Amino acid sequence: MKYRIKSLKRKKLSYKTRGGNKDTDIPLCIYSHSDVFHVLEIQFEYLTKVFKNTSQKIYLFANKNYDKKSELTYETILYDDNIPYNKRILYCINRINCNYFIISHENDILLSYSNDIIKKLADTMKTNKIDSIDLKQHEMSIKPIQVTDNISITNINNHKYVFNVQPRLWKYSSAVSFFSSTPDKTYKSSENANIQNYLKTQQITYGMFSKNIIRSTCDFNVLPEYKYMHITRDGKFINPNTELIDASVKEEYVNIYNKYIKDSKR
Repeated sequence: MKYRIKSLKRKKLSYKTRGGNKDTDIPLCIYSHSDVFHVLEIQFEYLTKVFKNTSQKIYLFANKNYDKKSELTYETILYDDNIPYNKRILYCINRINCNYFIISHENDILLSYSNDIIKKLADTMKTNKIDSIDLKQHEMSIKPIQVTDNISITNINNHKYVFNVQPRLWKYSSAVSFFSSTPDKTYKSSENANIQNYLKTQQITYGMFSKNIIRSTCDFNVLPEYKYMHITRDGKFINPNTELIDASVKEEYVNIYNKYIKDSKR
């Protein structure tokens, strides 16, 4: 299956002076590492499907250029492999020009995306002075904020895990403050108690709530407007009980399994 999208010609960019309307453009930033470029290949296949014929801004944060041919248009920001995870993120986001952006990882495969909803979420964040939104389903809080007829956002500052490495919509200045406050954290320590306490005490964090939820892998409930599937854990592909996930997610998992996973050493 081929998707005709103008290929990116990589060149050195002046990230501080990059163009674009920073008030409306909401980039999708994919964090990856050369050790898991075999997973990034899956992500790129699905990003190509989701964003064909769109002008969606996509950044790849990585330690090396991903040289496998791809029809996806994106820009790479290279981080130093010798610095900790949070400092890598900070370095990369300091080189993009936007007021809001999403950070995801290569192992959260994006299956569907609503540009309109993401922009409405950013507008809601601006109006209500919210620092970040976890883009999966959470329990309803006492005072949710209505975004659309079907979607609300709910304050999760009193939850045990306020922060996780799953897809998150960030206010730019809040992300800079957050990753600057914890520059020594590795990927494995980025969800520890100190991180959780910082968000609970220093920032306002919300999660999604919708009547229309989709059961995804790893017991995640996700939304049609940002539907994704987590496919690795501890460096290995997962093997979910497909009877417990939504039929649309199951179909894509089976496709990925047959094409990438069943013959993988991981």
